[in-house]
Amino acid sequence: MTDITASHETILLRVGEKQFHTSKHTLSPSGYFNALFTIHPSPQTDFFLDADPDIFTDVLRYLRTHIYPLYHTPDNGFDVPRYHALLAQARLLQLDELAAWVSNKEYLNAVWTKTRFVSATLYGDRQLEQLQNNLWSNEERTRSFSFKQADSRAWKCPAGVYLHDGDKAACVKARCPGFGGEHVVSMRTFKIDAIVEKVEIREDVLVEMRPDVLPPYHGHD
Repeated sequence: MTDITASHETILLRVGEKQFHTSKHTLSPSGYFNALFTIHPSPQTDFFLDADPDIFTDVLRYLRTHIYPLYHTPDNGFDVPRYHALLAQARLLQLDELAAWVSNKEYLNAVWTKTRFVSATLYGDRQLEQLQNNLWSNEERTRSFSFKQADSRAWKCPAGVYLHDGDKAACVKARCPGFGGEHVVSMRTFKIDAIVEKVEIREDVLVEMRPDVLPPYHGHD
């Protein structure tokens, strides 16, 4: 068999209706392409593969980066049908590592979802405008949201610091001018309860452990 591992010969792959420019070296982990290039040695550099070009795009990216494809969105979760299509193509191309990773559903370990409960009472429109969106970070999203409004009497900061509204102790601590008086007024209050979640991607699960690269914890005798 021709050794293509060290070959960087550029080739053109026609996959379905798309074209891909790559090299024999990039495709060398594939038993399918190893056999193909042995049957059709140089100078042939134009080959056709009857397969899904969109899935092959992901396969080629995996071969170039050694990062497994992640088909997941916070709204829809994992795209299982696409993983089935990826598995079929990995088996066709005899990419054993990729096929095993998908078949064992290792991608399920690549996404962690952390959930927490948020409860807050906001006093006045300014707190609502400024703080409601700050109760959770931009990386978090709400899974449920409860919002109640009422008119009530509450402390209003005499110095106009809206963050102190509803919290006289904050004025006392900050020694706001006039904090010793009675500044209780009618204002709108808002009760907010929400469940928010944050999705974290575990990159270590997505990176292929290559046999020629020792992990950082590997020692030598």
